[in-house]
Amino acid sequence: MFERFTEAARYAVVGAQTYAREFRHSEIGAEHVLLGLLDDGQGVAARVLHGLGVEDQAVRDQVASFGSPDSEALKSIGIDLDEVRRQAEKTFGPGALDRPRRQREGLFGHRFAGEHLPFTREAKSALQLSLREAAARKDSYIGSEHLLLGLLTTEQHSAPGILSRLGVTADPDDVRSRIADELRRSA
Repeated sequence: MFERFTEAARYAVVGAQTYAREFRHSEIGAEHVLLGLLDDGQGVAARVLHGLGVEDQAVRDQVASFGSPDSEALKSIGIDLDEVRRQAEKTFGPGALDRPRRQREGLFGHRFAGEHLPFTREAKSALQLSLREAAARKDSYIGSEHLLLGLLTTEQHSAPGILSRLGVTADPDDVRSRIADELRRSA
């Protein structure tokens, strides 16, 4: 499937991974893909999102406020990971917890550095739905516009949830129409 991704779509997925790492999230979620789409300000998806009134920094702020499931579980028993980080950096210096882990032997002698971040079920679903969106449009490629539609039509709705909290209504049919308009303009 990834071989059909345009450069912009690949850039969005790589950007999603970067954002997940930046926010210290253990998985690449739909919210990270949404940020990756916004990174390409000239891409079809970013232009459509900006046309809907989406501001990059507002989405970043929303994603930054997401805690990891582990963080939420620890918070429920009175452990504040942000405070743990502050204390560790106070004692051991800035970025003390950001140092890469030493590689260790894994199963069958493979080396593991904890580098791989998996996609969440929702992000995987969005990627699969992007393929369906491309097929429905009879496109031979998967572009940022297809990724956006995939995000908006997943069952979990975290990307639309972020947009809704920002006061943006992103109806998939309206977005499809806006994408068609953008594609006509750029043709």
